[in-house]
Amino acid sequence: MKAIKTIGLIFILVVLLGVGYIIAFVDVNDFKPQITDAAAEQTGRQLLIKDDIELRFFPSLGITMGGIELANAEGVSDDPLFYAERLQADVELLPLLKGQLRVGELIFSGIAVNMITLTDGRSSLDGMVSKSTEAQEPDEKAPQQTASTDASMSLAELSIEGILFENARIVVDNQQQGSRSQIDLNEFRLQRFSPGVDSDFSINLAVDTGDNQIALLFNGILNIDKGLTLIAMSDTKMNTTVSGKGFEQAPLVVENSQDMQLDLANSMARLSNFKGTLLDINMSGALDVDYGAKVPNIALQLDIGDVDLDALAGSQPKKETAAEGSDTTASTEPEVEPDLSALSLVNFEGKVTVTQVKAAGLTTNNWKVNTELKDGVLTLSQLSADLYEGTLLTTATLDATGTIAKYRFDEKLTGVQIQPLMKDFMDMDFVTGSANIAVKGSGSSLKPTALKKNLLANGNFKVTDGSLYGINIPQKIREGQAALKGDFSKTQAEQKTDFTALTGSFSSKNGVITNPDLLMVSPLLRVSGDGDADIVNEQVDYTVAAKVVGSLDGQGGNTDMKGLTVPINIKGSFNNPKIGLDSDSLMKQRVDEEKNKLKDKLFKRFGG
Repeated sequence: MKAIKTIGLIFILVVLLGVGYIIAFVDVNDFKPQITDAAAEQTGRQLLIKDDIELRFFPSLGITMGGIELANAEGVSDDPLFYAERLQADVELLPLLKGQLRVGELIFSGIAVNMITLTDGRSSLDGMVSKSTEAQEPDEKAPQQTASTDASMSLAELSIEGILFENARIVVDNQQQGSRSQIDLNEFRLQRFSPGVDSDFSINLAVDTGDNQIALLFNGILNIDKGLTLIAMSDTKMNTTVSGKGFEQAPLVVENSQDMQLDLANSMARLSNFKGTLLDINMSGALDVDYGAKVPNIALQLDIGDVDLDALAGSQPKKETAAEGSDTTASTEPEVEPDLSALSLVNFEGKVTVTQVKAAGLTTNNWKVNTELKDGVLTLSQLSADLYEGTLLTTATLDATGTIAKYRFDEKLTGVQIQPLMKDFMDMDFVTGSANIAVKGSGSSLKPTALKKNLLANGNFKVTDGSLYGINIPQKIREGQAALKGDFSKTQAEQKTDFTALTGSFSSKNGVITNPDLLMVSPLLRVSGDGDADIVNEQVDYTVAAKVVGSLDGQGGNTDMKGLTVPINIKGSFNNPKIGLDSDSLMKQRVDEEKNKLKDKLFKRFGG
């Protein structure tokens, strides 16, 4: 043992004597020409080291360099491809003798990178090849080097006093595409770091894309295990501000906190304990990614608070309307199928809840959305919500495995107030009442026109205790009766027909929705109907037959019209349908009734 200590002391003495000799008689700056020549040989670019190189030998081996400049490609830009105002690194000497790597603070200050692409295609990276290296065939006889499993120095013993990047800038100027982006790393700081030990870090970053400016503040605790396979960031907080195009009235501010973990050994990534705020919307959740499989697997769980779409729409700048006289001709470009190939690149499972959604002055609650994407098939296993005083439940699938997508859906609305629902989703409000609607459908192709033509669907509906707006059927009947007597005057009355129940079924095929069995029941009327709605050409052709079952004037009123069936035609465009009385049919019906009455009288008078 004594001999070993003696040898160690002698070794240290030799090192100190060598260091002393270098300090006394060697100036490393004398080797700058050799350094720059070697760089030019390897990169084809001129390297300048403007500041003196400072070396330190004890108690740490260290170097400080400054004014380092690597020229850009000739004729591309006068700005250097790379510039560093100051670089500094230190390694403690004595721990090296024990197989320990203890690094002082690493400083990278005033870094600048300028990546330029000219309009003619020349770029900063042109000619970045080694001039001294020629293509060589690999020496098959040369022994293959393998990583040493008994390295004299384990990275588990690594210790870094800190890492500092400050005032770093990257500019990407692509003049061919007319784009310029700039990234400013104002500061990245990592406190004392060692594997298996928590280290504080912070990032201050700014990005300017030309159209938008992004400011990012990010901090937390970093821990990398001694096996260097598990990277964890805990208690992280992020503040992001986006301004510029699309955010002229107010910048977008996103605040969030979370824990993050990257498991390199098992190819897993996880984001947990996520809490964030976006546009005053509170969110929380977790995200898991398994990227080791041939097709990555992603699992998302997200809980969203109150979402006020009305307020968000009001905060956005209004879209410019087409100028008077401008060409508003519809596009003649052919419709194409959307590219859904990306759905086969990942498997996904998501569970999302939303506490409340406000839209168009209406409030919906308790949204639940469960989705699964597997092998190119997207399944909506649940979409449910409380809305319009009722409930919505939807399931659906989208199969993107073929060249043309296929879809299937099943939707149920229960106890929903139909008028605000139709107003919100269809901009129609001609029916009120409590509605139950069920529809199942399928189809292929997602081209806009094909969506309408290829839809095959069947459904049924029942609306109770409601009203039909836009037509007053009793009034039409009274006017029809008056017309038979030669009175063609019009009466003023509210265009509304009350009913106790409105039922029917419908189907969709070749872009036409057919309803063959409409039935509306009220104390005075029985209304049946059938017809078609062409959703491709937006035309309706519908006939309603109203039969009087009581006095139109109320209890004790005139019952002359009892049993009379009055046909009403609804025809025309969706935006402006024409509703009118079928006078010819009514007249024929009246004539037939009078004939029958006359026959009865003759029969009674003269006998059979």
